[in-house]
Amino acid sequence: MMHDQSAQCASAIVALPAVIDLGCPDRAYEQLYAAVADGASVVIADLTATTLCDWSSLRRLVAIQHQAAARGGQLRLAITPGSPVHHMAQLMDLDHLLPIYPSVVQAAAAGPLPHLNAPGLRHPAAGTAVVADITDLIGADLLHILRWQAQFGEIRRRRRDPASWPALATTWDTLARLIDLHMRAKDVICVPAMCDPGRQGRTLAREIEGAHENIREMIRETGRQLPGSPRWWHLATTTLSAWTVQADCEERGLLADYRRRAGPALRCQLALQWRAFMDAQIRNQDLSRPRRMFADGSAP
Repeated sequence: MMHDQSAQCASAIVALPAVIDLGCPDRAYEQLYAAVADGASVVIADLTATTLCDWSSLRRLVAIQHQAAARGGQLRLAITPGSPVHHMAQLMDLDHLLPIYPSVVQAAAAGPLPHLNAPGLRHPAAGTAVVADITDLIGADLLHILRWQAQFGEIRRRRRDPASWPALATTWDTLARLIDLHMRAKDVICVPAMCDPGRQGRTLAREIEGAHENIREMIRETGRQLPGSPRWWHLATTTLSAWTVQADCEERGLLADYRRRAGPALRCQLALQWRAFMDAQIRNQDLSRPRRMFADGSAP
């Protein structure tokens, strides 16, 4: 963390890691909290090198801004335009609540800004608001899960390398929880709204919910195995295969049909429900899980 004492009040620049996710927002944001507690008038969260950050973790930045504002300070974000993190911030309309700049230099050079948490007030440099609909949020969520799948696939390719073992259980645990959370949101928010209330729609809803429960059972069974064992690898890869097929089926079927027949107002209404559900679920999640041993006896 770098401090600039040239002004009357100190400013702080905190470079955040490349990956910020459900399991590590406290660790990732520890320096931001510390900078706020130290009394910096401007704290800049440098996300220009961040390539993976889920929307729930971005929401945590709003809480840090509240703490900074209570001390007379302000949190600013530096996010590379066009990056996955920038796209997620746009979907969330995050610039309603936080000033966002394309670089750390521009964030540091900007003059004092008004309090951004007032309803309807936006950062003066922000672009046109992007109002997300439910298909945008689902698409962003699926892309995020896909990136974690790719990371898990890379570990699988290097599974005979001991250097890859520490990331194995953590990556699978995050991936499994993201998939489970996505399916629960679909079951609660999407399936009732998107499936026709008639007989055919009820049948489709039961099929989707049944497929989701089957994948959850596969996740639970994987969790009963020793990470890194042959049985564990078989179940983990089979679970991901089943999830990929099901997500693709829903994208081509349920979601494609909903895009054709639902207007923007309905899609945005569902998006608000999706966000509220996700926020509540993440707040209630217990992220403290006991560590387990790998099949060779080593600890993650």
